[in-house]
Amino acid sequence: MLILTAENTVLDTRTMKVGDEVHHGVLSFQDHQNPDFYFNVVEFLEEFSSASITLRIGEYEVVMPLHWSILCTDLEYLQSIPLWEVGGKHFPVFCLNPIDGYQPEFLRLRTSTIFPQNTWTAPQLNDKDLLVVPLGEHQSPMETVVAGEGAKVVGSDEVITVPGKQESDLFIDQKRKRSNKGPLCAFFSASKFEVYKPVGDVWGDI
Repeated sequence: MLILTAENTVLDTRTMKVGDEVHHGVLSFQDHQNPDFYFNVVEFLEEFSSASITLRIGEYEVVMPLHWSILCTDLEYLQSIPLWEVGGKHFPVFCLNPIDGYQPEFLRLRTSTIFPQNTWTAPQLNDKDLLVVPLGEHQSPMETVVAGEGAKVVGSDEVITVPGKQESDLFIDQKRKRSNKGPLCAFFSASKFEVYKPVGDVWGDI
């Protein structure tokens, strides 16, 4: 499993060795009123077997345990949705680099192959922590455009239409240059718990 380190790099837990001192990113809801990002020491890795699912998040592809949940948004509130329930959902995924990302991306989620069995290694998580999972080695330049009836968020070849959202609600004709920055990340939890928080509670700049 991929994790984001405190150095803003991507690390595959399968390559970790005994004695490696690594801090990995989490989005913690331990204090539900004040969620925040932390980089916790990887004290040990949990190994487990689980069915897995291939997710297409914008232009990225990631494979995750099927029984985990992903942080999505309706562009106002954040919600944790189990991966086995994401089929047919229209909410985009909340994506952000917690170290140098200056604003979130809202990327379309599609599902693909489900594998009946896979072996995983992951840092131990508290029951109200979400793992920060990089979607690629580096961020790529991306253009976001908001136009048309409702709102269409266009990133690469991906288009999301969010009913009821007006152009003024989102970023309009804004080009973002993300080269030389850390990887864009999504957020996953190993257990299902209720998250229904305004996006601004996690990232106050929007």
